[in-house]
Amino acid sequence: MKSLKFKYLYSIVALILLLCLFHFPYTYYNFVRLVCVVSFSIMAYRFYKQDELKLTAISVFIVLLFQPVIKWHIGRSCWNIIDVIVAIGLLYMYYRETKKN
Repeated sequence: MKSLKFKYLYSIVALILLLCLFHFPYTYYNFVRLVCVVSFSIMAYRFYKQDELKLTAISVFIVLLFQPVIKWHIGRSCWNIIDVIVAIGLLYMYYRETKKN
């Protein structure tokens, strides 16, 4: 049952990231940062408990990338690429969780 919850977390965060491709007020992108930091922190903890160290390291990297304290001044097009890559990774995780069950 727990993996079922994470399956939906992957898909919701992926959708939120893909919506970044459209133009929204700046507060939406701050919301995205907060959602990503919280979600990937939870994922990193879960992966660490499951001894999946590569996924733990990737999750921690994404937390550091999206953290809202020190903002990385990357152009919008680069952020769009990052958002799409992370969303694709999350959709893969969604697919992986679906295949497990």
